[in-house]
Amino acid sequence: MTTQRATDGQLSQSDVMVVYASLTGNTKRLMEKLAKVRPDWQIIRIQDGVTVDQPFHLVTFTTGVGQVPALVEQFLQQHRHLLQSVTVSGNMNWGQTFGLAGDIIARDYHVPLLLKYELAGNDQVLQQIISKIEEFYGS
Repeated sequence: MTTQRATDGQLSQSDVMVVYASLTGNTKRLMEKLAKVRPDWQIIRIQDGVTVDQPFHLVTFTTGVGQVPALVEQFLQQHRHLLQSVTVSGNMNWGQTFGLAGDIIARDYHVPLLLKYELAGNDQVLQQIISKIEEFYGS
């Protein structure tokens, strides 16, 4: 893909890429909704062999007791220089470890944690994700 740049050299909203990981389907369902609301954004699921060549926002889940999923960690090892932010899902039943993977990624990769949300999220969470990503582009 050829990345279109705004006249000031910065990425524009039409260049937005969201890369996500989903285990149980919760994040996948939310990303399918995002793709319908923002068809101009690229939404890419992390799978073996997937690579990206432009800045992206990560949406992931927390596994175990607050761990970053192994597939996400492997992806970030190759693409860390393109990571702009992280959003994470979790289950509030886990208490203090709710969405902890997002805190870990934000700390280890020096990016902002945009949002923690529960399970598959809802329309309010979807709008929050859109708003927070749009803030990167001055909208």
